[in-house]
Amino acid sequence: MIVGVWLFSGLFMMLNASFSGGGFRSPEGIGWLVRSILLSVIPVYTYVLATYDGSLAALLIVTLGGCVFSAVQSRWQ
Repeated sequence: MIVGVWLFSGLFMMLNASFSGGGFRSPEGIGWLVRSILLSVIPVYTYVLATYDGSLAALLIVTLGGCVFSAVQSRWQ
């Protein structure tokens, strides 16, 4: 779950920004689009996008919650 959040949340943040005029709606063409999609799967870029998007706290809470859930689940088994 945590790997999925860190790999794909950048892509979904960019998709969400497209509805307000940012994200994938760029006049720079297809090259910029491909670069942005490839960069969005790098976890450091996800951190940067979450900071600019204002959802850094949510990203950190989900990460911490996933770690706690995993630790609790592994202790029960």
